[in-house]
Order: sequence, then C-alpha cells, then structure tokens
Amino acid sequence: MTQVPAPSPQWPKLLESLRDELRVRRYAPRTGKTYESWIRRLIRFHHLRHPREMGTAEIHQFLTHMAVVVRLIYGTGLRIEEAMMLRVKDLDFERREVIVRAGKGNKDRRTVLPGRLVEPLQQHLKMVKSIHAKDLSEGWGKVLLPDALARKYVSAAQECVWQWVFPRQYRWRNRQTGTQGRHHLDKSVIQKAVRKAVLASGLSKPAGCHTFRHSFATHLPQSTPMC
Repeated sequence: MTQVPAPSPQWPKLLESLRDELRVRRYAPRTGKTYESWIRRLIRFHHLRHPREMGTAEIHQFLTHMAVVVRLIYGTGLRIEEAMMLRVKDLDFERREVIVRAGKGNKDRRTVLPGRLVEPLQQHLKMVKSIHAKDLSEGWGKVLLPDALARKYVSAAQECVWQWVFPRQYRWRNRQTGTQGRHHLDKSVIQKAVRKAVLASGLSKPAGCHTFRHSFATHLPQSTPMC
C-alpha cells in the first residue's frame, strides 16, 4: 500500500528559508529540527497547504487535534493503541462514555468520557466528518473493517460512524485493487509529540503516554465522592 499525495515542490524552498532564518537567529540545531518537524506536521495536517495560506484558525485546529488525543488518554484511561483505534460510533456523548472494542483480552469495555472533553471532541469530529466528506466526493472514503463486519455490512465502510476518530493525514492505496481509504493515526506520532513536550518542560522524571493512564487510575478515586 502506498500513501498519497506526494510532497509539494514548495516544501524544499519553505524549509530552506526556515533553516536560514533559524541560523540567522542562532537557534540551536536541535531546536531547528523540532521547529521543522512541527511545520511538516502542520502542512500535512492541512493537506499540503502552504503556511502562507493559513491563519489562526488553521493553527488552532492543528493544536486542538494534537491536544485532544493526549487529553483523551488521560481523561479516559485508555491505552494509546485503544485511543488510536476508536471509531466515531464509539463516542457516546449522551451517556458520557467511550466504548473500547476488543481491548486487552479481546474484550469490549466502557469507560468515562469527562465533560470537559465533550466540546473539544465534538469540534474535532466536525473536522473528521469534513475529511470524510471530501474523500467521498473524490470517490473514496472507505475505512477498513473487521472481516465479519465487512461481509455483513457491505456499505458500512463508507459510513461516517465507522470512520476513525483520529484519521491519518494521508490516504492509503491498495496497489492491486486501486482502493483507497484512511488508516487511523499511528501511535508513534503522539508518542513523539509527548516525548518532545516532556523534554521541553524540563521534567526530571521520565514520562510518556502510558503515564497518563496511570495518572487516570490515581486521580479517578480522588475525584469520586465517597458514599
């Protein structure tokens, strides 16, 4: 399977200008690489648009997208793999629940959806639906389903409720059939972002995505009133 689309020819000029500017300002090489990494992600997130075409709204969408993944892990106690594999239908805003399908031990379970995450997630899903609508308009919009479901519900792969909550920026293409769709976001994207944030914060103790799950387990009893 291959990824589309190809990088824009404007990228090299943009990144070269960025490197020149950072050298003039005497930024450390490591800092420069971090800036370049985030700019690449911003551009990919907005389908290879040039930063000159973006404003505050686009940057806010990108930052919200990155933050909501991390906040969901802490607020629900999900494993990072479980968070990445959530589908739109797994978020129950009315009951304030998140449904985990085939989690550890291949079992389904439910966990709490904090009230403070409802609005950010709903805003995030508007973007997800926009991406899906664009894919459909271009003749694609399918998502991979478990074999049994794919056979039983033939058209489900194109329905919005089955799409990933955190889709990748690029579509994949099956070289044999030509079929395109979207995978969920790779967990390494979030792991790297959290790692960089930890280093930038100057924390003396090691921390990562799984730390949020432990924090959830620690803080949940503290926030639950005693009977």
